[in-house]
Amino acid sequence: MSYSNTPEGRAAHARADARYNSTSKGRARNVRAIRKYRATEEGRLKDRARQVIRNDIAAGRLVRPVVCDCGGLVEGCQVSPVQAHHEDHSKPRDVRWLSQFCHRLADAALLASQQEAELAVAA
Repeated sequence: MSYSNTPEGRAAHARADARYNSTSKGRARNVRAIRKYRATEEGRLKDRARQVIRNDIAAGRLVRPVVCDCGGLVEGCQVSPVQAHHEDHSKPRDVRWLSQFCHRLADAALLASQQEAELAVAA
């Protein structure tokens, strides 16, 4: 395992990122990246879905559960705190509440299924 994959290496990298992001060059880079992301249809759709959930939570129309939807059945799941996971960003209120660990697994599975579908269409 390389140093960058150890907890110490990841922490050192995060500190270096934070230092760079606090400089004018780092802030400018982040602004360019955000503008580029929001210029895409997918980026706007994801931002809208996140905003709908934030607004619903703030207005009391939606309550963030305390426990991950997997119920602790997935090995490595910390169960809490939970994040909203959108399978389809065009349906912003259709979410699953997952721990960060389970959310990463769900996103990876969704990406893999999209790539398989693209390969099937190309073939």
